[in-house]
Amino acid sequence: MLETKDADNLAQARAILARARAGEDFGALARSHSTGATRSSGGSLGRIARRDISADLKRAVEKLQVGEISEPIRTRAGYRLVKLVDRSEAKITSFDEVSQGLRERMVRERRNVATNKLIEKLRQEAVIQDMVREVPLQVNPASSPARRSSTQPSSFVRVQRIVTPSS
Repeated sequence: MLETKDADNLAQARAILARARAGEDFGALARSHSTGATRSSGGSLGRIARRDISADLKRAVEKLQVGEISEPIRTRAGYRLVKLVDRSEAKITSFDEVSQGLRERMVRERRNVATNKLIEKLRQEAVIQDMVREVPLQVNPASSPARRSSTQPSSFVRVQRIVTPSS
């Protein structure tokens, strides 16, 4: 889909349409001229259900054959050009086709719930002790601060965390 924001830009939309119908790449034209959100993807909307588009766009798309480009369509946002790339009918998938995937999804969701409950229980029952021991600062009187490298630490701190379940 190629979109121009300026409502008075019908002439520009028609010029772009002529170039596209003459064989120029629709995606390249969309990237260089569109002002819509799909500009960076070459105007691609991906697969979209008819029920998810506006009535104006639906009427235009229903008239198109695969590969055709619509006349400029006036919308609140300006003019749009639409190229129909593919058309497929919606189908109802049988339970047999989706049952294994549903089972796997349910097992995964139940496992995640059980795991989260176990983690929460362990957190509530855990006793956490933070033990900090400082190592005394050791300064060599013969060395001055100017001689010390900036990468040499002047003291060390050791932190140890012990997590145990409470009894």
